[in-house]
Amino acid sequence: MYLNNRTRCPDDILEKLMVAAGRAVGAKTTKAWVNVNMSKTNRTRGTAEDVSRCRRLRGKKNGRLRRSRWASVAGAFNLTIPNPDYVKPEDVGKHAEIIFNLVMHEFAHVREYQIGRHKFEWSHRQNGRRPKWKRRPEEIRAEDTVYEAMLKIEKGKIKDPKPLVQALADWYASQMNEKTNIWLRHRKVKEDYNEAKSQDDQVPQERMQAAV
Repeated sequence: MYLNNRTRCPDDILEKLMVAAGRAVGAKTTKAWVNVNMSKTNRTRGTAEDVSRCRRLRGKKNGRLRRSRWASVAGAFNLTIPNPDYVKPEDVGKHAEIIFNLVMHEFAHVREYQIGRHKFEWSHRQNGRRPKWKRRPEEIRAEDTVYEAMLKIEKGKIKDPKPLVQALADWYASQMNEKTNIWLRHRKVKEDYNEAKSQDDQVPQERMQAAV
């Protein structure tokens, strides 16, 4: 797999998760191209593309970017994962599951590209507009493929990906910081406010007792 990781999440966690998701839906992950970006919020989204060649950067040498070269690929998709600074600490497991399900969905599209677009029905523009997302044939097929893969995982026909999903959730949990996470900052401010308010409420009572 060609993984272009532009996030803080380690490559090892993402690559294992994506390989498991791709194999669950029957896609060939060896030459799949995946671009992973970090969202500015807690949103997760993805877009699959039918491509056969991509430019692959060769890294830097002596501080300069070396020339890129073309790489033969079998399908590609762009994935955007949530920013840890905008994720609630109690929702890290839910976001990890959403990411895994979305990767399976995008690999379901890649699988059809690998088989051949001409063998499937695709949505087309009608009066200048495409049908709604849930009415597009390719999206219905992808959702059905993900549903079948989940059933196979429950029956034990496919290796359980829970350890990989938990590893991603643990990484998100390790990124929780009161200085950067907006939810933890909000709770801290609220706790400080309640503490200050309770102290202010005790002052009049102490004055009344002293006057008596």
